[in-house]
Amino acid sequence: MMNGHHLFGLFLLDFFTGSPYVVELEKDLSLKKQFLDVVILRRDQDGAIPEPLPDGLDNLATHNLLSYKSLREAFDGWTVKELIGHYVNYRKQESPSFDRLLPERKASSACTASAPASRRSLLSRSNCAPCCRASMNSSGEPIASG
Repeated sequence: MMNGHHLFGLFLLDFFTGSPYVVELEKDLSLKKQFLDVVILRRDQDGAIPEPLPDGLDNLATHNLLSYKSLREAFDGWTVKELIGHYVNYRKQESPSFDRLLPERKASSACTASAPASRRSLLSRSNCAPCCRASMNSSGEPIASG
């Protein structure tokens, strides 16, 4: 039995033959190293969580993916897309299988992505620096709030 993704790719390969477009099947996207700024991972349920938590780090999940931008760097649409891409890739790599991905943000077992706006927001709880959290809704579509 042929994989549906492969069959779809073969259809597109045939469709675009003779056009200025090239269709590539099963493109390996791991050729360039990609680095996530910070991962805060909860290893066990024991131990006290430091209080107060820095701005933007409240409601920590089991897996917390952070992207850092200084005050001189733009936290723009590209940064949000990059963080969401890291979030998806991290869930795939850290999950037991593609059929059993890490759960999204749910009570005790969760994976979230966020981006504190500045170093100061990580050092001072009184600072109200903006923070962006990237996650996915139940339909699998990316959402950002903050």
